[in-house]
Amino acid sequence: MERPDSPPPVAALAPLAAPGTAPGAAPGAAADAPPEEVIPSEKFKEVVKARVRKTDDGWLLFDERFPVRGTGTREDPYEVSWDLLVSASETYQPRMGKLRLPERITMLDGKQVRITGYVAFPIMAAANDEMLSMRNMWDGCCIGVPPTPYDAIEVRLAQAATGRDRFTSFGTIEGKFVVDPYVKGNWLLGLYLMEGATLSKVRETQGDPARHGM
Repeated sequence: MERPDSPPPVAALAPLAAPGTAPGAAPGAAADAPPEEVIPSEKFKEVVKARVRKTDDGWLLFDERFPVRGTGTREDPYEVSWDLLVSASETYQPRMGKLRLPERITMLDGKQVRITGYVAFPIMAAANDEMLSMRNMWDGCCIGVPPTPYDAIEVRLAQAATGRDRFTSFGTIEGKFVVDPYVKGNWLLGLYLMEGATLSKVRETQGDPARHGM
């Protein structure tokens, strides 16, 4: 999806995960050091190489921390966690001079991905075919936690949402995942996109749906 010249809502200067802190860990807790080996990449310049192994139950385990199921195809999409996506902040924060994306993130680029999270549609839009999928609940204004580039995905749906689907607040999205850093003035404004996506609603907003959206 084409990004505007002006920063999108996800570009708000929201608090980032503290460098060196594992997702979900208490403040000040040190994360396991990522692999030191760096490999060249045509699209991403340099990538921090991942360690990966297959577990007995069929999951791929990246860097001994992030389990991923699937093969990244339309028939068998990667099933990923928000912890995995947020972990990009450990080695990629342009304003801090960190410019290396982890391979566990770049390997998702161009693959079919499935993830479940909170959903926000724009309030004013001609068609409801764009939305945010987020780790945390956010109503686009005052309720919840504003997203950062690491814990939100800008989604373009294959078909515009109609009826009650427009009021989805939590659901599963699946589509072509794109890792596309959007940087201005060394500030990271966006990182993840999903194209041709489908949305499976888990639950919808309560009360007046017009009060819940971007």
